[in-house]
Amino acid sequence: MKRKINKICKARTIDQWKELLNAIESEFVRKKVACIVWWDYCKKGWPDIRDFCPCSKYPLAVDEDTVRAELIKLGYFPDAAARRCQNTKNY
Repeated sequence: MKRKINKICKARTIDQWKELLNAIESEFVRKKVACIVWWDYCKKGWPDIRDFCPCSKYPLAVDEDTVRAELIKLGYFPDAAARRCQNTKNY
């Protein structure tokens, strides 16, 4: 199955991502979403996410539906957001 790439998400700069992520109110949701976004779109240009949002060494207990909703707000396709929320226990 070919992976869908969202051109809008891919075209964003690190600063644009940071601004969008900072708008997420819940610190724990923001951390989890930031880790997903970093992995999908930013790891080459933003080598160390810890400067923005340190990921916990313990899993963050965040509702998958909330994370999925935030990813969709950021421009993820709904099916991609659902897939990305399924195995995020170690973020």
